[in-house]
Amino acid sequence: PICYSFCTLLVDRTGQMAPQINEAACSVIAGALFAASWWWFADGAMTAASHDIDFNFIMWLPGLFVTLGMLGTTMLHPNDIKDDGFSEDVNKSKTVFFIAWLFIFGGLVGAVWICIQDFSGSSTTRSTNYPGVAIILQCVVMTLSTGVLWVGRGASDDGMGFG
Repeated sequence: PICYSFCTLLVDRTGQMAPQINEAACSVIAGALFAASWWWFADGAMTAASHDIDFNFIMWLPGLFVTLGMLGTTMLHPNDIKDDGFSEDVNKSKTVFFIAWLFIFGGLVGAVWICIQDFSGSSTTRSTNYPGVAIILQCVVMTLSTGVLWVGRGASDDGMGFG
């Protein structure tokens, strides 16, 4: 009986997951991924400190760029960019969305660049490459978090996940 009543909360009469539950679940998953991404970064920074590797502000930039991109996408709802019209509000929303994803992809490219430049190759004498890998993991997981949050926010409209 308890399992049945719990399942009826999650699923509506048509057998589909209730949109509010889907949106809440996606928000929780996105938050957990976001927290895990910064945990990987902190773990990489602590590993760098324990191996006497210089972990300067440049190492922070990819994660900060992806975080700014994520904030830019969360300012919009999927319906804001869905309209095919040429109204000024739709164009502004699409521009903000595009710039936010430029920040996200710029952060990803920066993470790979930092990892290759500072943590690989024969010229490096570092004892571990994990801090560079942690920066890439941080950016990739944060990008996944952004995607999960975006799909979850669009799921509340028609259940398809895209507004």
